Amino acid sequence: MPQRGAVNPHAILSRMHRPPRFIIATPICDGHDVAAAAITRILRAQGAEAVYVGFNKSAYQIAKAASEEDATGIAISTYNGGHMSFLREVLAEQARQGIPHVPLFAGGGGTILEREVAPLLRMGVTKVYRPPLDLAEAVRDMTSLANDAAHEQPAAVGNGAAPFRALAQRLTDIEWNGAQPAGSHADGRPLVWGIGGRGGAGKSTLIDELLLRFLRSTDGRVAVLTADPTLGDRLRMVHCYSPRVFVRSVSVGPGDSTEAKTAPLVTELRAHDFDLILVESVGLGQNELGVAPVADASVFCMTPEYGSDVQLEKEALLRRADLVVMNKRDFPQAEARYARVRRFVGDNERVFLTEAKRFGDAGVTALFDEIAQRSGLLPSLPSKDERARTVGGGESPPPVPFSRRGYLGAVVDTHEAYYAEAEEEAALLASNGGASRDYQAEYDRVWQTYGFDGDLSGAVVEDGVAYRETPNGRVPIARETTTGIWTPVLGLPDRDASPRQIVRYLYTQNLPGAFPFTEGAYRFRRRDEDPIRMFAGLGMPETTNSRFHLLAAGHGAPRLSTAFDSLTLYGLDSDEPGALAKVGEGGVAVDTLDDMLRLYDGFDLSRTSVSMTINGPAPTLMAMFLAAARKRGFDWKSLRGTVQADILKEVQAQNEALFPLEPSLRLIADMTGYMMREAPGWYPLSISGYHIGEAGANPVQELAFTLANGLTYIETLRARGLPIEEFTRRFSFFFTSGSELEFNVLGRVARRVWAVALKRCYGVEGPGLALRFHSQTSGRSLQDSEPLHNLTRVALQAEHALHNNTNSLHTNSYKETYTTPQEDDVLLAMGSQQIPLVESGDFGYIENLNQGAYGLTYLEAEVERAVHRIFREIDQQGGVLPAIENEYFRTAIQEEVQRERGAMRDGRRRVVGVNYLTSRDGARPRGELVHIPMKAKRSQAARTRAFKREHAAEGEAALERLQAAAVSDANVFEALLDAVEHATVGQVTHALWEVWGRFRPSM
Repeated sequence: MPQRGAVNPHAILSRMHRPPRFIIATPICDGHDVAAAAITRILRAQGAEAVYVGFNKSAYQIAKAASEEDATGIAISTYNGGHMSFLREVLAEQARQGIPHVPLFAGGGGTILEREVAPLLRMGVTKVYRPPLDLAEAVRDMTSLANDAAHEQPAAVGNGAAPFRALAQRLTDIEWNGAQPAGSHADGRPLVWGIGGRGGAGKSTLIDELLLRFLRSTDGRVAVLTADPTLGDRLRMVHCYSPRVFVRSVSVGPGDSTEAKTAPLVTELRAHDFDLILVESVGLGQNELGVAPVADASVFCMTPEYGSDVQLEKEALLRRADLVVMNKRDFPQAEARYARVRRFVGDNERVFLTEAKRFGDAGVTALFDEIAQRSGLLPSLPSKDERARTVGGGESPPPVPFSRRGYLGAVVDTHEAYYAEAEEEAALLASNGGASRDYQAEYDRVWQTYGFDGDLSGAVVEDGVAYRETPNGRVPIARETTTGIWTPVLGLPDRDASPRQIVRYLYTQNLPGAFPFTEGAYRFRRRDEDPIRMFAGLGMPETTNSRFHLLAAGHGAPRLSTAFDSLTLYGLDSDEPGALAKVGEGGVAVDTLDDMLRLYDGFDLSRTSVSMTINGPAPTLMAMFLAAARKRGFDWKSLRGTVQADILKEVQAQNEALFPLEPSLRLIADMTGYMMREAPGWYPLSISGYHIGEAGANPVQELAFTLANGLTYIETLRARGLPIEEFTRRFSFFFTSGSELEFNVLGRVARRVWAVALKRCYGVEGPGLALRFHSQTSGRSLQDSEPLHNLTRVALQAEHALHNNTNSLHTNSYKETYTTPQEDDVLLAMGSQQIPLVESGDFGYIENLNQGAYGLTYLEAEVERAVHRIFREIDQQGGVLPAIENEYFRTAIQEEVQRERGAMRDGRRRVVGVNYLTSRDGARPRGELVHIPMKAKRSQAARTRAFKREHAAEGEAALERLQAAAVSDANVFEALLDAVEHATVGQVTHALWEVWGRFRPSM
């Protein structure tokens, strides 16, 4: 048997005679995977092999993958800061894994500064790519450099820290040079299990869950060989980074024989010290056996969507397999289909019904027990009590009942019927044919209350405002400009408008604050409170607290918007191993209840609106905020604000999900139900399109995906028994305000689509009909080249948001492509919305200045039709949740990213300072960049460790109660409120990972 760590004399030769293979990843606590995914696609298109291991990956995970895959290059896409320390750690980990020679490439837009390139190269990074270099050019350069390195550099071999390194090199030699594999173990072990089935059956997820059970039940070692043309299976395996797991990807193209490619590799794996070998086969066609001939035993993985029983006769592997798995138990009629397959197979003991995506699934556990028994592993399986604690709460109904999966199609049908009804009513009114309502009388009442035709007689004039006395009190009808012109407060169609115009106005426009809320959620803008809500977060809680006080100065009712650092966003603490460089970068570090108290110190929380952009661990931070408010003596019913707990957009675009989707939705429901009772002034769910747009979606996609998500939350919360009238009034939304034409009407269309859907589909009548949203200028549109142009971009986008009657607004700093804004930068960004609001007449006189404009009205209708088309596409997938599983959203966003990159390359889209009107003197303005001192980071980590020591006993007990609630029917958010008194954010996350499992990414 070959010795671990033996020299492989053919290593250099093997690297010269194969396609280059790259490991692609984003760093720990960084979910910006748009560029990484694009690089993966370009590499594959250029004939290279690309193994995308995903986002939020540690240096150890990246280097381990590169070693096992025997990669010829590693590419890191970093956008969250801390890259100097992280890349240094990757290089160190490469050395530990026996691959110091493998070229390391890095890029990250403007995040990596020009002055940092030389130190990175001296450190050992092979090449750093910065704007304006195109990704395709960067990939060609990477491939060339990697090929050169493969020819020139000696290939290191395994050592004690990287026991699988020599094996990885040996597999390369066998695969590409025809080297002969070693002989097998004399005793016939380990047993090789082939796992095959059609694409989309969930084989990778199933294998990952088997790995988890293997690691928990034995102290042995397992090898996984995945045969896939995309080399994408590793991405789904979150448990493959144990030192006891070896994973190797094999590219099997359309013309390749799976058996021929994998057989010699399996023979080699048999000769090494593994207790179990799993071989995953590419999706099979009928009468194909895949890896079954090279395995000792086989598992056929299928789903209930196999068609008629006649199709079962055609599945060669189904007849031959030792075990059969029907995965996706949540599919309707799965139990009946399972019974039919058992009858067909004729041996009930070898057919298993599973839902592999559900952590701790009992069917997967039964499958593993059977594999373990047949493999002679005889594991010390967990006790029944332990197993009950780790099944993720056992069986539960799907978040959206199957009978409701057509909800998006029903919404489109309702909208189309609504507009058809409007035209019918207009025709009836025009012909005196008896419309269902007295539209003329309604419109007359609107005019009698708010109309202004220049006549001030009968009005009360005070301080340049004319008021009309009405039965419901005094209302403003006109304002005087600085030049003495009196303008209406609310612009209306002509008083003698035609019947058709009147009906169309009432159906599609109406007054601000009136159904269908096209122009605004409220009748008038608040004159005592600007919509300014600036996003801030920097370093330690005390630092951010000072920034908050600066931003709130001069505002009677402060509006705070909190940005958390990437560790907090991923539910980790500041003392997380290997992540010290990330502490306080890009946001504030909040680990404990004490940190939350420091963060908002000095603010009267009963008069302050607080927004927290936190996503994955949102319920944990919400519980901390409530606990902090209680410690400071505030009544929860006096609190107001919002928390961005939108998990759907995380799995669609932003990648900050912590747990699988179903328990995440349950936690949101528990938090929403609790907050409705105890903190009714709070919005517990902010549904975000902004991050969908930042991932690359176009304006229409952002709008459609976000509204679809909102409707999905309605379905999930209603299915859990929450009253729709109550929870919809506590929804808020978050949209981009960009430069594209469609952003002129995005808010208008959003409000109308939402209002009509809720009223006509769901019977809502209360405040929930009025969609309220926060806006932020487009971060994606900011350019690192000639960044002063960003000032103009932000000002233009702020105007778009204000004309859409946004309820609050954040304007970005022009420097945000390459550094955290300093105080002067933030004040300058605030000015881009303060100047239009205060100095411009656009927002000081006529509340609905643009409503009814011909061009905007046409654009509204076209954007709404485009939203309906996307709703239909999602509906064909079975709704948002199945569309997530089918990768509909990520695919659509990636296609849009590629389209936009192509338009930039060929000049169809022009960007000043980038590919149009560029200047040689486009350097950044002078000024120091913001850096968080390492001393402050260490201090924060030390405070967190001290908190853990001080609360060790109480924290352990509280976390046990939290886990017990998580696997029962109790309200988990109530248990969170208890836990955060004595446990950190990271401790809570790890406790829930133990019983719910981790989020499993896909591509």
